[in-house]
Amino acid sequence: MVTKYNALGVEIKKLQDQAAAGTVPIDQKTAQAKVEEYQVLETNIKRKQEDAKARAARREPQVMGPIRAEIGKALQDFANQKGIALILDAAKLDNAGLILAFDAAKVDVTKDFITFFNARPATTATTTTPR
Repeated sequence: MVTKYNALGVEIKKLQDQAAAGTVPIDQKTAQAKVEEYQVLETNIKRKQEDAKARAARREPQVMGPIRAEIGKALQDFANQKGIALILDAAKLDNAGLILAFDAAKVDVTKDFITFFNARPATTATTTTPR
């Protein structure tokens, strides 16, 4: 569909160039039909993209939910074990436009958490069948 869309775009551009040059007579009905076909393809492609985004948005919580829950529980266990009262995601805070000033060497627990998480016994992943 995209290949046909791109080919039609090139063909329409050639027709427009020929019409502008005035050297070759252009059948207006044929040119208009190609433009309409191009527009229909463009609309179909946009719909398919939107449908795919909607499907991905519906599927994302099913796939990522159990993973996030496992990481969240592990973070809670890690914080309890290390006596940490609060863990902040500096990247998310930065993306939200909040300013943080801290000594990363003293407060960044990312490497320690990854070591902790990877040292835990493997859990059986919740399997979901793709649709």
